[in-house]
Amino acid sequence: NYNVFVGNYSGVSNTSGWRNVFLGAGSGYLNTTGERNVFLGTSAGYTNSTGNQNVFIGNSTGAYNYDVQRNVFVGTYAGFNNNSGSDNIFIGKNCGANNTEASNNTFIGNSAGRLNETGTENIFIGVESGYNNKKGNLNTCIGFQSGYSLDTANYNTFLGFWAGRSNIN
Repeated sequence: NYNVFVGNYSGVSNTSGWRNVFLGAGSGYLNTTGERNVFLGTSAGYTNSTGNQNVFIGNSTGAYNYDVQRNVFVGTYAGFNNNSGSDNIFIGKNCGANNTEASNNTFIGNSAGRLNETGTENIFIGVESGYNNKKGNLNTCIGFQSGYSLDTANYNTFLGFWAGRSNIN
């Protein structure tokens, strides 16, 4: 099936998944039919079962990913709790770590969008930008801790150091 699994328990549950690359102990552990995934790091993509076309790089990156498509997570714990969100890009330690269902987000910078759960189509660029956003949609925050306190707010644009830092909704 054109798979490469390297590391203890890497890809151990794979039944018919094909064209996957799992490197690291426990990477892709529960993958059964997922296809065209790349998981690099201890426990990367650990619970992925049927998800396709994902790239997870870093320890515990996308660990609770289950049945999602086309995500790119880079950095320890990036996308850690993602279980049904697709088409996300999270780059940085703890980026989108609490994301559960949200899709079409781009978070770049350590802990950017850290607490996001269901907020969709957000762009958070900068360390801790959009950190507390949980359900807000269509926000753009660029700069250190810009939009830090967002929770359920929609349609905001904050550019610069601490821009909109205390805005909640």
